[in-house]
Amino acid sequence: MGRISIRLSALWLNAFAFGLLIFTPSLADTVDTKHRFLIDGKRLYFNSYIASPDSRKTSIEMRDADTLRRILRLNPSIDNLIITSKGGSLRAAEEIMSTVFEFGLDTTANGPCESACAIIFLAGKKRQVIGETQLGFHRPTIDGDAELKYLEKYKSITLPNYIERVYEIGQRDVLKMVKLLSQQEISLEFLMEAYASPELWYPKREELKEANIIQN
Repeated sequence: MGRISIRLSALWLNAFAFGLLIFTPSLADTVDTKHRFLIDGKRLYFNSYIASPDSRKTSIEMRDADTLRRILRLNPSIDNLIITSKGGSLRAAEEIMSTVFEFGLDTTANGPCESACAIIFLAGKKRQVIGETQLGFHRPTIDGDAELKYLEKYKSITLPNYIERVYEIGQRDVLKMVKLLSQQEISLEFLMEAYASPELWYPKREELKEANIIQN
């Protein structure tokens, strides 16, 4: 993949505050390999494969949700979130979904879009995928590190109580996602399949169209 050329502009001044750049590629250009957030007119590119300048993580995290909201408030003309990611925090994905709904954004998957990325994609008013992009879905998983911290803090918890807690978290997450996505006119059968899969499931383009996941 060739790198997208970047042209200097006075408009960069606001962008640097968020660790992003403003550039002018066409929507069909290859994924940028240098910047986590980039603005192109009415389009905002978010590529979590680019390490966060603060945490150095290459997955979706809560600070991305905060950054996205600030960018949209400063740039109200943005109407399309173009996302590339292997996934990340479900909580962050929920926050980003809410922001996508609030600002009425379209979503575009450009390159790999898996797990939390695919969930965010579903929140778009209009949804499209670029080229050979695949969407990868799976059922929610428990954050191992967070659970270890929980067990260290509450060492007296019994196994039955812990199992009940994990079950309630999983049930809450699925119900919350179904509620958020109910307004999208997405096939319920598709959502059930997506949330039943323990491994990444990559539906075919025809399946995505039939379930009203994409409009292109």
